[in-house]
Amino acid sequence: MNLGFRIYQEYSREDINKAGKLLGDVIPAESDTEIAAEAFRIAYNWRDAHLLPMTAVRYELIGLLKRSRAKAVTAARPKRMASIRRKLSTRHRSTLKLSQIQDLAGCRAICKTEEDLSKILLAYNSGQSKHAFKHIDYVTSPRLSGYRGHHLVVKFNDERFPEFKDFKVEVQVRSRLQHAWATAVEAVGLLTNENLKAGEGNTDWLKLFQLMGSQIADLEGFPIVPGTSVSAVVRERQLKRLDEKLNAVSMLRVAHDGLKKAEEYVGDSTREYYVLRYNSENNTVSVGGVPTIAKGLELEHNSETSEGKVTSVFVQVDKVQNLKAAYPNYFMDVSDFTDLLENATGKAGAPPVESESVKIDWFSEFQAKRKRDKG
Repeated sequence: MNLGFRIYQEYSREDINKAGKLLGDVIPAESDTEIAAEAFRIAYNWRDAHLLPMTAVRYELIGLLKRSRAKAVTAARPKRMASIRRKLSTRHRSTLKLSQIQDLAGCRAICKTEEDLSKILLAYNSGQSKHAFKHIDYVTSPRLSGYRGHHLVVKFNDERFPEFKDFKVEVQVRSRLQHAWATAVEAVGLLTNENLKAGEGNTDWLKLFQLMGSQIADLEGFPIVPGTSVSAVVRERQLKRLDEKLNAVSMLRVAHDGLKKAEEYVGDSTREYYVLRYNSENNTVSVGGVPTIAKGLELEHNSETSEGKVTSVFVQVDKVQNLKAAYPNYFMDVSDFTDLLENATGKAGAPPVESESVKIDWFSEFQAKRKRDKG
């Protein structure tokens, strides 16, 4: 467990919130450069001070998975500054303060099966974590957008690191299909340059994702998204019309097949820290392993303050092979979601689905059948 690297909070909460207020506004070109630079320094310091709690919470998550004999891919990353600024944006009438954001640092577990997901939630809810947390269940109560998953807002508490007491880290626990939906939203947002994740942008895409949230909820046997029809037949009819209007299936297939992997991608790297860069201008993704957290943050900071259409993110994973599983949106790997959309719009054959008690195994069997048919 590498917890040797740490960044300490250097500014007061008052200074942090003042910086957040400035960054939540559009910074005019004629504004004082030093004042803006100082606001960014304060915000980055506050965000980066969450890295030790984030890493410790992820290591605990890995331990809970092992003890529960649950299988999942885990990853962690600090929130991108662009995303932080959107949350604070006065254009959206946000009253949120920078010190109040709960997901400046986040971990995720993408579970192989529903049983694995249940095991990890049971581990937390039975008191096996050393940290207090609040469980937000977006599976039994989906968001209007169609988003579904479990969020655990952890308040860090480790007597070895009293300086970081009560720092918050958000742990997202998702099924494979919930993750497929969430990453498809982000991938399409990258392609269209719209913040679909926040409910902004093309209303047809937003409606498509809302309906697909209900399709996946039905497959998993949970409540559908509010505002969508309880009839799968009606939803599929609506999805077919939206697909015809957006050419959604084709767009997703082309995006996935057309992405060019850059030479920096090293498939057998054993490093724990990486910087992903997605360039929307030439549709390329590059993956660079970095030796230390400090180097990864430096590369990410430099990218976020430079010109151009490059999205960079610093991440921690068990191994490089898990990068694509944890962050498929940056690789335009939307194949799972596209398979489901093809099925819902009648563009692909699918096995019969029983109306009551649908299991996740259906999707695995469906994919296996498609592979056999193609072979």
